[in-house]
Amino acid sequence: MRPKAGPAFLLTAIVVALVATFSSAALAQEISPTIYSGSVTIGGNPALDGLALVARINDYESESVVTKNGRYSFLIVAPPSGDYFIETITFHIPELEIQAHETDVFRGSTAQFEKALTFPAVDGLGSGPTPTPAPTGAATPTPVPTQPAAQPSSPPVVYFGNVTVNGQPAPDGHVIVARVDDYESQPVTTTNGTYARLAVSPPSASYLFKNTTFHIPAFGVQALETVLFLGGPAERPLNLTFPALPEPTPTPLPTAPPTQVPVPTPTPAPPPTVTPTRVSPTPTTVRPPATPDINGDGSVNGRDLALLSAAYATDTGDRNYDRRADLNNDGLVDYRDLAILGARYER
Repeated sequence: MRPKAGPAFLLTAIVVALVATFSSAALAQEISPTIYSGSVTIGGNPALDGLALVARINDYESESVVTKNGRYSFLIVAPPSGDYFIETITFHIPELEIQAHETDVFRGSTAQFEKALTFPAVDGLGSGPTPTPAPTGAATPTPVPTQPAAQPSSPPVVYFGNVTVNGQPAPDGHVIVARVDDYESQPVTTTNGTYARLAVSPPSASYLFKNTTFHIPAFGVQALETVLFLGGPAERPLNLTFPALPEPTPTPLPTAPPTQVPVPTPTPAPPPTVTPTRVSPTPTTVRPPATPDINGDGSVNGRDLALLSAAYATDTGDRNYDRRADLNNDGLVDYRDLAILGARYER
């Protein structure tokens, strides 16, 4: 007679089935980015402005964001495959070789978190924008902050984004350059109110931690936006805002005194018959620049983030591709579009 299955055997079979079901569901789950923002302290003090911060999962490292006013914003964690699912996320400032005490677990679904990061102290590094008052008494020398070690300036930092002039999208054909002190980048040209592939790559590390400015040289105007040059490689969205361009002053042509030239007597000829022709201009369709306000409700918020997440990792021709979410018009909805949305999020 065949023995009946005991309770222990049935319990084992149920556990195996549940594990197999959970594993297949986890593998089938779509991987979407997780976004972090929050305060940054080093040794209990607010972090200095301009420090690059990244997240890591095993061998994956995110695009960096830069600290400002003791905070970081829109740190996008988007590993390339499901192999990183349920793995530990760590947070680092590579140039100081320090890691935050806090960690998280990557769950592969679109979410935003406010996460304060605390790093260990670094000898000689000053605090950020909130100074600690010194005690009253004998003056003591203030330690000079140690500037992070210089990084090579090549490969470059590449910028792209929208361009407005006097509040309107820039006309086509305006030449834009970037400058860091006496260095000037190769020029790029505006198209459909945008610019792309503006590569900033000064010749030496002496340009690190200096301001990058953006110009339209033909009119002698400078954009309102400036950024610190922190070295590459990096690709960063940056919308540029220029004031009204000056009107060009026409240069009068010199007038020469009239010269008396004998005029031959012309032989009359019958006037030519001219048939007027009407030439109709060919209309040109100009695609308006994409806006992070994907759903058009007048603000950039979680609803727009949800629409972008639904189309994330799709390109032209895919069933879930949403042209409104392709903010840089490159035919692909990826972290670049997410970064453009983050720059305008809930402003």
